[in-house]
Amino acid sequence: MESCRTVVLIYFTKVLFGLCCLAFVSPTFAMQVSVTKTSNTTAAGQYIYHRVIVANDDSSTKTNVVLYANVSADSYFSGALPGISGGCTNACDSWETARWELGSIAPGTYKVIVIPFYTSGSLTSGSDVSLTTTLDYDGLASSIVNTATSTIANDPVVAMHLGANKQLASAGEQVNFEVTYGNIGTYGLASPSIEVIVPDGMSFVNASDGGSFSSGKITWHLNALNTASGGKLLFSLQNNPGSSNADIDEVSASFISNSTTLVESEESVVTYNDAGLTFTSTIINEYKQPGSYAYMRYVVANNSALTVNDVKVFQRNSATQYFSIPRPGISGGCTNSCDANEWARWELGDIAAGDSKVIVVPVYTSGASAGSPVESMLMVTEASGRYFLGAKPAFLTEAEEGMQVVLSPEKQVIGANEEVRYKISVGNTGTDAVTGLTLKMPVPENMTYVSSTDGGNVIDGNVVWTLNTMNPAIGSTRFVTFLSNADLNNGDVLETEAWLETTKRLQRSTDSLVVRNNVDLTFTATVIGDQRQYNHFAYFKYVIANEGALDISDVSLYINTASRTSYRQVSPVLTGGCTNDCDPGEWGRWEFGTLAPGESRIITVPVGMTSNVFGEPLESHALVTEGSGRYTLSLRPTVVNQREAGMQLSMSPDKQMLEPGEVVEYQLAYGNTGADAVTNGTLVMPIPAGMTYLSSSDNGDFSGDEVSWELGTVNPGVGNLRTVKLQVGSDLSEGSVVTLESMLLNPDRIQRSTDSVVIRDNLDLTLTTTMSKEMHQNGLYTYYHYTVANKGMLDIAGIQVWMKTGLRTNFSNALPRISSGCTNECDAYEWARWEIGTLSPGESSVITIPLYSSSPIVGEPLESHVAVRDASGKYWLGTRPTLIARDTTVMDVALTTTSSIVEPGETQEFTFSYGNTTSDTYENALLSLPLPMGYTLQQASGTYEIVNGTVYWPLGDIAPNKGGQLSVSLLVDSNIIPGEVLKLHASLDSGNNIHQSTGSSIATTVAGSSPFSLDVDADYSAPLVPYSVLDTTLTASVLSQTQLANVRMFALTSQYTTAANTGMTGGCTNSCDSGEWARWEMGNLDAGHQEAKSFTQTASGSLFGGKLLISNYMLFTDSSPNLTQAIMHVAPAGDLITVNAMEDTDGDGIPDWWEIRYMPYMNWLDSADASYDADNDGYSNYDEYANDKSPTDDTSTPDDFDGDLISDLLDEDDDNDGYPDTEDAYPFDASKHRLVKNDVNGDGKSDLLWRSYDKGWNFLWEMDGVNMSSATPINVVASNDWDMVGNGDYNADGKSDIFWRNNTSGQNFVYLMDGPSIINRYSLNYVTGGSWVVAGSGDFDGDGSGDVVWRNIVRGDTWIYLMEGGVIRDSLPSLWVTDLNYQIVATGDIDGDEDEDIVWRNSITGINYIWVIENGAIASRYTLNTANTDWQIVGAGDLDGDGTDDIILRNQVSGDNWVYFMEAGQIRESTMISTVADINWQIANIGDFDGDGKADFLWRHEANARNLIHLMDGTTVKSRGVLRNTDDTWKVAQ
Repeated sequence: MESCRTVVLIYFTKVLFGLCCLAFVSPTFAMQVSVTKTSNTTAAGQYIYHRVIVANDDSSTKTNVVLYANVSADSYFSGALPGISGGCTNACDSWETARWELGSIAPGTYKVIVIPFYTSGSLTSGSDVSLTTTLDYDGLASSIVNTATSTIANDPVVAMHLGANKQLASAGEQVNFEVTYGNIGTYGLASPSIEVIVPDGMSFVNASDGGSFSSGKITWHLNALNTASGGKLLFSLQNNPGSSNADIDEVSASFISNSTTLVESEESVVTYNDAGLTFTSTIINEYKQPGSYAYMRYVVANNSALTVNDVKVFQRNSATQYFSIPRPGISGGCTNSCDANEWARWELGDIAAGDSKVIVVPVYTSGASAGSPVESMLMVTEASGRYFLGAKPAFLTEAEEGMQVVLSPEKQVIGANEEVRYKISVGNTGTDAVTGLTLKMPVPENMTYVSSTDGGNVIDGNVVWTLNTMNPAIGSTRFVTFLSNADLNNGDVLETEAWLETTKRLQRSTDSLVVRNNVDLTFTATVIGDQRQYNHFAYFKYVIANEGALDISDVSLYINTASRTSYRQVSPVLTGGCTNDCDPGEWGRWEFGTLAPGESRIITVPVGMTSNVFGEPLESHALVTEGSGRYTLSLRPTVVNQREAGMQLSMSPDKQMLEPGEVVEYQLAYGNTGADAVTNGTLVMPIPAGMTYLSSSDNGDFSGDEVSWELGTVNPGVGNLRTVKLQVGSDLSEGSVVTLESMLLNPDRIQRSTDSVVIRDNLDLTLTTTMSKEMHQNGLYTYYHYTVANKGMLDIAGIQVWMKTGLRTNFSNALPRISSGCTNECDAYEWARWEIGTLSPGESSVITIPLYSSSPIVGEPLESHVAVRDASGKYWLGTRPTLIARDTTVMDVALTTTSSIVEPGETQEFTFSYGNTTSDTYENALLSLPLPMGYTLQQASGTYEIVNGTVYWPLGDIAPNKGGQLSVSLLVDSNIIPGEVLKLHASLDSGNNIHQSTGSSIATTVAGSSPFSLDVDADYSAPLVPYSVLDTTLTASVLSQTQLANVRMFALTSQYTTAANTGMTGGCTNSCDSGEWARWEMGNLDAGHQEAKSFTQTASGSLFGGKLLISNYMLFTDSSPNLTQAIMHVAPAGDLITVNAMEDTDGDGIPDWWEIRYMPYMNWLDSADASYDADNDGYSNYDEYANDKSPTDDTSTPDDFDGDLISDLLDEDDDNDGYPDTEDAYPFDASKHRLVKNDVNGDGKSDLLWRSYDKGWNFLWEMDGVNMSSATPINVVASNDWDMVGNGDYNADGKSDIFWRNNTSGQNFVYLMDGPSIINRYSLNYVTGGSWVVAGSGDFDGDGSGDVVWRNIVRGDTWIYLMEGGVIRDSLPSLWVTDLNYQIVATGDIDGDEDEDIVWRNSITGINYIWVIENGAIASRYTLNTANTDWQIVGAGDLDGDGTDDIILRNQVSGDNWVYFMEAGQIRESTMISTVADINWQIANIGDFDGDGKADFLWRHEANARNLIHLMDGTTVKSRGVLRNTDDTWKVAQ
């Protein structure tokens, strides 16, 4: 250390000694003098800054303190701070002695003087120059002399700078130091080192980059240091706890190479306990790269309990740096730009207790050697002289672009116990990839780590992100949240830092936060996309809000844009500050005046590039000030400039000012503008505190306080929209600002967008934006409608609407016409303005804008910016409606209504039109229409379902060049407030491509009454084809009770049409096209008057199927100049599709409408869900559908006889008897499976139907084995012409019915029976009596219903009635059997296939013949055998219970009884049953009377009327029973 304190005992006149470090014993002095210098070497003609500290560590005040300074030959100084009291004519040189009269210095206080020491340019290397100071004061016996010597080095090898983060520290406080070094020579240094001497009054805490501490010295051994390169080392020391006020500690650093010290730098720290005023300096990037600014930020804070008066900040630059546009601007000191020759001065005035001031200084360099440290000298003074604060911030200049990092918090004034989120932007602006890259941010002192994104972890007190390799022109962002300690006080300053490192530190950024509790003025910045892509604006949105209870006056905003960027056409317009475009050399200024409690101001700034350094973080600087000086708020919103086009993300709310408890819908627009597909994409939107999630589109998944969508693969040129509805907390106070973000991940975050909304009570003025479609095709219009409405009770005056389109979009024919703002077409570089004027309560104004595009980038979100303001300044409404640019439209869609103004309680009609203009089928289309509050569904067309307030229509596939229309009627609530605007938004989604969604929206104003209406009636012949004509009648009706003045009607024909220019007042040049509004001036119209105008449109020859012809119509009157009827009408071209109401998109057997009904438990696109069990009741979703049960209600279960969790409807074998239900006549009775013939009561046992031809009585004998359980009369049919000719089950209910025939009239009748009760009667057709007879009954088609076979006994032809539900389903002719000797003798299932067959017998030849019947027709026919004519076939029944009916025969001569046991239609066995010799006994009926599955016999004696039952087991009679007698007038039905 070349300066030391030397005491020379002389009488001081003006004689100075130039010697240093003389070997005298130094007595102890009551005053200390420290002289430190920035460097001990300098080139000739350069500055060395000396800082002199005069401190009183005695117990008594020292009076008349004077400091003198002399310089050696060929050196001088000027511009010392504070200025000299005298002694020098101009600059102080070796012939003069400068003098500072410091007055009295109290015990424990100090004074600081900074001296810019300059050397002559003629000095040669090796020459020494010196600065000598002498201190004197009353009572001092010997003056205190210090000499600081430096050496001239005109060809320096290394430059180095040592600086502390504070030069005033309390006892025990930690001080952080930086050593900035660089090789500015012409050759590299192999193994240099840096040493720091730790003074006795301080102790070592830590050191970065492997620095080691030993024997009072910190040492770093560096790697080879190439030319034009350098670095920064950090270390921390702790002031001794026993240090007293005014103690001075000097720290020195030495750069050593080959055992030679090349350069030294010094720093000093003064002990001052309980210092209330603090000064903090931070630098965004410590390694400054070519063409960019180094942004310095200074915070002066008062954390004491008293006001500090007349605070001033001074800055002096090094020789190679300058600045000209700090904010706030300097108070004085600089002639032009502030350079090394002048002290810039900020007069900050008084700083109240807990308050702070912020200064932002964009510093530029000129002529700095690459690798050289660039330092500034800073001082802070105040009126009492108690505080002399200082800092020496330094950054390093680099020769080439490289790694950059920018640390920026979401707020720079925070309260105690408050969270703050930091954004860290990193980028590689160099030409080489950087590998092994790590990002680190220490957890700040007095703060606690909360969370971090992108895999950040806390390791050894640092939040660490492993970035690995970062290629050139690439950048990214990371986020971390900290919580400030609860015990922090107003005015406390929290310092933060972040750096990038590989094996060494590459770049570092620092920042500071000021603690201020109960801040009423808030400042928020958001940006549409964190990753700015080439040829796109970065849209910044700033919100300034007053959350307090008092006015805040003279509020101003200042914005300094990032290097290589500029902005213009902001909204609202600038108050001043910029000459033309605002660039990094100017601060744009907005003067907002007074913000009342709850009021806010919202500013939109589109920032574009003037030149590109790809991968560079672009930080803007924004400052807010106000009249009291209490608040200085600042932010550094940052985006990363990316070279490659890629994913874009825009998020915009439908309103940016909200009442507490109000619902806001966010639109998230994403698109891939790059050349490569993005795979595994996910869109995520966290739900912030103060908001509650309500719903989201496209099956958004809400969990863990965030909603997400799996996007899968997003191909180039593809983009789409997602929406989220949120509700703000009802407890939020006016002026509160809620910030939101959304992110695209794959899986790393590749894009991020942010936005904010402001809370405001009693928002009577509203802005609603709707779009005719969301997917925009180049060359076609998309129609915007802006509705501004007053729902309050008072007039709102001075309303203006501002609109700025997105890049590559424009408009020129809005209606009403713009008031000003656009030169020609309105585009992204101009704000169009409409001056609406005053809106009375309940009034609204509609602006229609046909938006056009100019070669948009396919896939990019096209966001427009809309703002509404009023004269009072209460309303700063805004939104950003966004389209997606597509090369071809996915679908053409439009939502229209018959009226844009409705009354409470009125029913409103809407139409959704859609058309496929592409060459591909739009697959698995689903239309959805959420019903907002204020509407109730009345009716809708098509097949639809309502789920959670949303109407869904499954549309199936929409073929190319086809479309359709659906209508819906909605009832407006009767208690809705006039002036409310109801917005509908319909979405059309493709189940096969989540990126093909599109939608349309429309808004309606509710008015107490409307003075007029506009009816649009379009007449045309469908389908619309090229050159089709649409005759449209426009009818204006006066609804008010008074005359309307100057009524005007406008029409804008659709694209692909022109309209004849006839009968109009004006508007069209020749024929009317889609770029001109036709106009009719109708003058004054009386009350009740109607006036119709004709508007004839002709389709162009290029019209194609699927295109929607969208025309716009508007009606105005001067009687209500701001009230507008705005109607959009759609005519679809081409054929309209027919929607299948039972469409089953996923082919799971469940129609789409049913699956939609139970969303989200069902998915109409997932066939697998049919087998799922949504309500966990054990039954599959398909089972619940098939049984008309709810899949979401576990108490709603289908019938399940066997409890196997398969419903009876779907269970193939309900009774588990081995026979499928389709083959089981008794599916719920395992003991039998064959249908029991003649079972009238359905108990599984055959019954007997009797008819008395004497009395006309009809009786049912219900059988139970050999017993008759009951004999019940059925009814009386008196005429003997009626016969029971059939006893089949004609309605398939398991109970036999009665087929009646009148053999005289030919009439046929069916009784459907339930035991003895007739449940229904059906009169059938007439079949000629006498010639046609019912030859038998049986189930001939296997459908469970009994059928009837007819025979014409005259001609021999046969006929079959297939029955269903008791009536004839089909009447089928069969073969003619002309040989009348053949007779049908039995019906039964003789082949065991569940269809009954027909048995014929020739009474002459004895041939037995079989017709095998399948599905009601003869499948095969053959001779069975021949039997002696003594034998008669008496019927068929399953005698052995094998499932096949057997043929029963009786010999009418011998009395033998025989059976043919049948199998597959052939005789398996022919055997005797028994012999009943008395021929009077005949088998009168064959049935299963005991229900054992085997046929039994009813024997009847024709002579004595006796009746017997034989219960059979094969050929064995297992039981006999005697029934009551019936005389010969009774006949039993067969």
